[in-house]
Amino acid sequence: MIAAVGLLAEAQIAARSANVKTVVSGGKATQLAELIEAAIAGGGRAIVSFGIAGGLREDLKPATCLIGGEVAHAGKLYRADAAWSTCLAKRLTTSKLQRFETERGGNAKRSRLSGERRPALHRIAGVDRPVASPCDKRALNAATGASAADMESHIVADLAERHGLPFAMVRVIADPVSRAIPQAALVGMRSDGAMNAIACLRATAREPAQVPALIRLAVDTSRAMLQLRRCVKVLGPGLGFFERG
Repeated sequence: MIAAVGLLAEAQIAARSANVKTVVSGGKATQLAELIEAAIAGGGRAIVSFGIAGGLREDLKPATCLIGGEVAHAGKLYRADAAWSTCLAKRLTTSKLQRFETERGGNAKRSRLSGERRPALHRIAGVDRPVASPCDKRALNAATGASAADMESHIVADLAERHGLPFAMVRVIADPVSRAIPQAALVGMRSDGAMNAIACLRATAREPAQVPALIRLAVDTSRAMLQLRRCVKVLGPGLGFFERG
């Protein structure tokens, strides 16, 4: 089973699931397509778009897990494998994905499901570059009706359709619709999916006002990555593909 991701950190998480081969785009569509093609040639039976995403709806908070039922890109709508997607939604929204938050006004902690309590499938918008501003995020939501956006799902969907393979999408919100992505975060991705800390530091040195937003993004991205690790643990081998029925 092939897991297509944008970041090396996402690949390291997905690789914790048995029978999963990860491919990393590093933000480059052509690179991801070539890697997926090679993985299919090597025996890949299904593809999952896995990782963090940008929120396009006001109600979606950081660390909310979404299962994509369809992906919109360039006026085309691709439908994910229904059985696999429904299985993912049931497993990730009904019982085991939990996070702990302190109740406001008290010291007690409570456990609750992250995201929606009922199984739901979302529309994902495939984008060719990061959607950085709240204005652009809201415009994309209005144009597509999508709940979230990422840079891998439309590539996965197109290749899955061409090769007649099932595909699915597991995405966790990192940046909510109301928050802009600072420029320092956008310049830091390397082609191998790792982050270029030096490029980030140079960008913040030129524009120190970015630092608070960069810190908020780092905190929320860490929460999203933790949620992805929980997803892998809940879904088990093949990220739920072999249990789809």
